[in-house]
Amino acid sequence: MASPSPVHSHPVNLKVLRLSRPHIGEADVASEDPTPSTLLSLPASFGQVYVGETFSCILSINNVSETPHDVALDASVQLPSQSHVSLIHADLPTSNHRVEARKHTQQTLSYEAQEPGLHILTITVSYRRPADDEGSAGAGGAWTTFRKHYQFNAAPGLSVKTKMSAYDNTGHTVEAQIENVSAHTMTLETAEFLPLDGWRVDQFPRISMQPLAPRDVHQTAFLAVRESSSLSAAMGKISISWRRDPVGQKGWLTTGVLRLPQHL
Repeated sequence: MASPSPVHSHPVNLKVLRLSRPHIGEADVASEDPTPSTLLSLPASFGQVYVGETFSCILSINNVSETPHDVALDASVQLPSQSHVSLIHADLPTSNHRVEARKHTQQTLSYEAQEPGLHILTITVSYRRPADDEGSAGAGGAWTTFRKHYQFNAAPGLSVKTKMSAYDNTGHTVEAQIENVSAHTMTLETAEFLPLDGWRVDQFPRISMQPLAPRDVHQTAFLAVRESSSLSAAMGKISISWRRDPVGQKGWLTTGVLRLPQHL
């Protein structure tokens, strides 16, 4: 009986470590086999990602051989909408590295999650022996490439509901209910109304470091006043910032454009 073919071992390998703010627990490194088709889930220690938060990780490229190698990286994220966002492009100088024998190099990736659902991070590593590596077979030749896939889910963290009512001839109140729909305590840092041209806005009262336990709701209100020369019904957007737990991950959320209903 023929023995199974051995798995190809690359002289360059890849490890991924998520960067996050302090929390209770131990970080872990994701290190996987080099099979290009393998789809890998990030370990539990990578934690939850909420829409509006920035997912950051370190790529560690390790040269486990006895000769130097040129390494080029390409990284992208496939969004739940099936579109792709490029994080590193292999043609850029910053994506190219010379990694000496038995050494490693690192690069940081960051992506702000803007859609709820499954995200797939794809990292492509290409390597070859450098052209100035005299006497080495294959030096400066064709690139060898392998690809790793990682998946993580982005869940909604805060939910915003709005209600409008007439205040006077030119002013309208915009009430906002901000609910913590996550499994973590969120500290609400700011909630601001960003008016469009033709409107000015006051808030009463202003938010200052308001903690929200899971399922808690915070209510705030704005007074939007139409400028005398404006006919625009597009009032503006509500922008919210928070921090997960007292010193945890920061996040930002902006609503769509709020429009004045016709009956008002």
